[in-house]
Amino acid sequence: MKILISAIIPLFIVSCTSRDLDYIIDLSGTWKFTVGDNPDWAAGSFEDKNWDNIQVPSSWEQQGYRNYNGYAWYRKKFNMSNIPEQEQLYLTLGRIDDADEVYLNGVLIGSYGSFPPHFESAFDVSRIYHIPQDLIRTYGKNTIAVRVYDSHLAGGIIDGKVGIGLNTGNRRLNSNDTRPAEPPDTKLPEQNGSNSIKRNAEQVSYFWESFLHHFSAMEVLACNNFDS
Repeated sequence: MKILISAIIPLFIVSCTSRDLDYIIDLSGTWKFTVGDNPDWAAGSFEDKNWDNIQVPSSWEQQGYRNYNGYAWYRKKFNMSNIPEQEQLYLTLGRIDDADEVYLNGVLIGSYGSFPPHFESAFDVSRIYHIPQDLIRTYGKNTIAVRVYDSHLAGGIIDGKVGIGLNTGNRRLNSNDTRPAEPPDTKLPEQNGSNSIKRNAEQVSYFWESFLHHFSAMEVLACNNFDS
């Protein structure tokens, strides 16, 4: 019973952090998507009309990419003609499995986890990224590009609130969204400890990811009960 409770409580906390924001743009629905990896795909001017359409949030395995593990990219365009002054803008993408980098109009605004060869999963973390207001184009389309790496099981932007919101109450967000992100080509430092410790950590991560996927229904139920 203690193990069950300790697993459900983190799920509830992670999935409900999006309620800290007042949303002004809903980004759920159809995005452009492709597998593979190319740094050119981060650019706002890149033409993605030949990419597949995919629904967000939902794993890519459920949308025709069964058993695919590796790199993939998502892209989404939106308009924002008016930016509220003195307000902090945030982009939320729910949970992404496993690691990601997020670009707005070609500029890296945040990342969670890390990519191979220094892979680190952040599958259980709800994504919140601070948006610098000077990156927003009020005169045309804005483009979000999300680079994702998945090592096993479900991959992609899998669940949670997807949109842009305001932190109008200047509330403390349960996230690490304002940390400077590492550039894509920057090597991350080795973790302290022996290789055996690192292997054990990877095994524990795999176990918990498998476990949490089985309790996704409980996650939704917990948030619904909170709203009622």
